[in-house]
Amino acid sequence: MRQISQQEIIEYVEANIPQFHQSRLNKLLSLKLEEILKHKNPYLFKARNICTAEELVRNTLDAFLSSSEEGLFGEFLEKLAIFICVQVFGGRKSSAEGIDLEFEQDHTKFIVSIKSGPNWGNSGQVTKMVTDFKKAKKILRSNTSSTMNIVAVNGCCYGRDNRPDKGDYLKLCGQRFWTLISGSETLYTDIIEPLGHRAKEKNEKFLQEYSKVVNKFTLEFIQTFCDSEGQIHWDRVVQLNSARRYDLEKYPLATEEEKRGNLSSAIAILEDICRKGTPEVGIHKRLSQMWRKLYKEHFKNNEHEEAVNIIKSMMEMYEFLEQSEDEAIQHCSNFYFTLSDARILFQHSKTMGSQEWSEKASYLINKFKNA
Repeated sequence: MRQISQQEIIEYVEANIPQFHQSRLNKLLSLKLEEILKHKNPYLFKARNICTAEELVRNTLDAFLSSSEEGLFGEFLEKLAIFICVQVFGGRKSSAEGIDLEFEQDHTKFIVSIKSGPNWGNSGQVTKMVTDFKKAKKILRSNTSSTMNIVAVNGCCYGRDNRPDKGDYLKLCGQRFWTLISGSETLYTDIIEPLGHRAKEKNEKFLQEYSKVVNKFTLEFIQTFCDSEGQIHWDRVVQLNSARRYDLEKYPLATEEEKRGNLSSAIAILEDICRKGTPEVGIHKRLSQMWRKLYKEHFKNNEHEEAVNIIKSMMEMYEFLEQSEDEAIQHCSNFYFTLSDARILFQHSKTMGSQEWSEKASYLINKFKNA
């Protein structure tokens, strides 16, 4: 056994901690609003009386990022632990399933499964770890001296467990774990300072991007989950999170019609689905995208009446779903409907002598102008 110096630890951390910060930033920038809403409990946020879109977005985003960062940093600590053990005991990354580290000390071979903290898994996952330990021991005994003692260890980078002997394995947490792999009683505190390398600089960059994501998600949330008065529609949030899926794969006719370019037929199928049930918000968005695509095709071909009929279909569907013209108009503005579309609708309605649609178009124009 040799002693590892603080400088060696500092050099390793400074060379590798940037990858953690970059992975953290990459994860933030890759997130989608629907993704984080689907993975957090909407009932809890409602029970906490969250009333603003930004507050809900921040709470959901922070909870999601916290879980993600725990996993990312756990991976970094695992690699740090292996590096230290390699330097001190000549340990190595294990090739056995479920085993992260192997090393020998005082005629004992240790096989280690490294976890971030003590509460890392459910009973099924613990059972799987024990099975992996037994398989690894069997293989090692067939390849090494039968007199060598083999000890399985569940090593946890932080926390404590005052009853480490679990029968089939040892559960060593915090100081106990870092001492095992390094021979140093103080290593668990020695590594704290190096971990802060350039943390302020990296965190400032992260917070700049975090603010942008909060603003972007807040706007998207308001457009998708709030009515024209700014009230959160909690039923829509819960539907996105918990409703039965109404994705296109369950409606092969619509999928096939869209692939063939028969958008009118695909739209008709999805409109029928919307009228018969309460699909999640995603299908509204998909339907609106199809409407928009077909609208552009008609307009490009100078088929103005057909183009206007697409706009009418969009408005009528949202009036049907929302039972409110104002909310229907809000949805139209959310999903690709523009001021120019409203003006086209107004001109066509005047030409056709439709007072009802002229009034709706005029209302839309004013809404867009005042937005």
